Amino acid sequence: MATAAPRTRRFPWWMAPVVWPCRLLWWMSTRTERRMGILLTLLIGVAFLLVGLYLTSTIIGAILGLPMAVLGGFLTMRALY
Repeated sequence: MATAAPRTRRFPWWMAPVVWPCRLLWWMSTRTERRMGILLTLLIGVAFLLVGLYLTSTIIGAILGLPMAVLGGFLTMRALY
């Protein structure tokens, strides 16, 4: 009988604070893409990306603009791939 191999991590334990937010964003963008469709996800992703980049150019808006640009990038990547 074949036994299942033990589950191994694909990244070192000390990289968890970097990897888990990326996995969470990818999961959220996947759910968005499945519920709304590829074209609408692409349009929303590009809009978030552009607004986020515009807000990042201002000092005050950088607090909101950087996460918005990252979310828009993830949505755009998910819609394209």
